Amino acid sequence: MHRTLALALAASLVSSAPAQPKKVKQTSTPAAVEPTAKAPDPAAIIKAAREAMAATHALSYTARTYGVGALDGKVPSYSGRVSAARADAGGWRLYIKGEASAGEVIEVGYDGVTARSIREKDKVVIEKDVADESDLAVFLSSQQCRHAVVWEVLGEAPLAGDETRARYEGRGTSDGQECDIIFIPAPEKAESEQAGGVQVWIAQRDRLPRRVTRFQPGSAAGADPKDGRVLELGEFKINAESIAGYYSPEVPSGFRVRIADAAPKPRTTPGAPREATPPAEPGLLKVGAVAPEWELMNSEGKNVKLSDLKGKVVLMDFWATWCPPCRAAMPAVQKLHEKYAGKPVAIFGVNCWERGDAAAYMANNNFTYGLLLKADKVAGAYGVTGIPTFYLIGPDGKILHAGSGFGPGIKETIEKKIDEALAAK
Repeated sequence: MHRTLALALAASLVSSAPAQPKKVKQTSTPAAVEPTAKAPDPAAIIKAAREAMAATHALSYTARTYGVGALDGKVPSYSGRVSAARADAGGWRLYIKGEASAGEVIEVGYDGVTARSIREKDKVVIEKDVADESDLAVFLSSQQCRHAVVWEVLGEAPLAGDETRARYEGRGTSDGQECDIIFIPAPEKAESEQAGGVQVWIAQRDRLPRRVTRFQPGSAAGADPKDGRVLELGEFKINAESIAGYYSPEVPSGFRVRIADAAPKPRTTPGAPREATPPAEPGLLKVGAVAPEWELMNSEGKNVKLSDLKGKVVLMDFWATWCPPCRAAMPAVQKLHEKYAGKPVAIFGVNCWERGDAAAYMANNNFTYGLLLKADKVAGAYGVTGIPTFYLIGPDGKILHAGSGFGPGIKETIEKKIDEALAAK
């Protein structure tokens, strides 16, 4: 992961180094002990930890996160398992599965390109194409599991920070491992500014982390954990011993897919925060409203305009090849196409958010209804945030039906509305 993300996520510490290493006061299970008379060199420990991470291509651990000091009980906690493996193109793939403080089950996979969160309770899969590591951090934060990732070592510059002011703070035991405790201030701040930073418990056996405390800026000096977040790592495994993660989970049958950032983003003033994802269900266009005009290219390279279809009933199925619920709906759409052949009904698969070859997929599966390509902007205009989404437009250009997802009864509902619209002509 990039140095910028490692620095941003590490920023949570205290300042003001004591003259001598002191006993570390802890608030949870791992116990710190008095350091030896002559403190080890923190720079040498950091260097060894970086070398250990450079030789690590996969790791897994149980994670427990919680707040301490002023954040105790005030920030979401998490418990579960995290797996990470280096991606072919650089960076790390991730799989996170566990439970947040509210009892909600969390399952997130990131394959190096796309992140998916399986929301069992809502029967929704939230998906986001990740542009950079900051994007990934924002997405994981929205899914309540950002702090379960040991960002401090999963990057191009492990243990980044102001290492010239790093200090040794004692020894302690965590995950059954004897650890050296190192405190690394955040960079580019004077000691008196209390800029924040990170305390890392580094196992003496393999020089990999077993515990991380991220301190908020302005915390008191020393290692007394005030206003920080703790990440405890357990059952630590690396390389061949690491439990492989399911980095690209499939969309379960019956789940809808919602694309993070699918809707147009509102304009904001410079420096103003903007919402990383649209509201959970921003709403489709209302029945009775005039359907927005569109012009799209079909699979034969010809342009198709909605206004040219006036006088026909138009069925639009927003879909993509990677979406299992979309694929499950396509045989039903094909049957509607065959039933209304020769009648004033136009049926289209409106392909959006695509990463594959939509035309080849339809040809290989003998789907013969119309295909409209590169419909991302049209999906936004129609308020689509999950696929499949179906719109039925009447001969007068007004919306007769709008709905997301595919399941029992949906084909019959659409079929009934088509029959009613034809009978009313």
